[in-house]
Amino acid sequence: MGGAAFRLLCRTHQFTDEFPDWDLPLQKYFKKFSLERSLIGGAIRTALGAGILAISFTFDPFYSRRLFLMAS
Repeated sequence: MGGAAFRLLCRTHQFTDEFPDWDLPLQKYFKKFSLERSLIGGAIRTALGAGILAISFTFDPFYSRRLFLMAS
């Protein structure tokens, strides 16, 4: 997740916490997806990509390039 998207999530989460009685579409979004869940999901995806990247060097060069691109 880029820095701009992270800032947007933080500011929106702060805004919806300060005004909990407003019925915003973003509040419905935050009921499903929280900042914590997004951070955990990003950490899992990063670890998975690093694992695929480490394994990609054991294959022949044709498959190694494809796995490298997928992992990065």
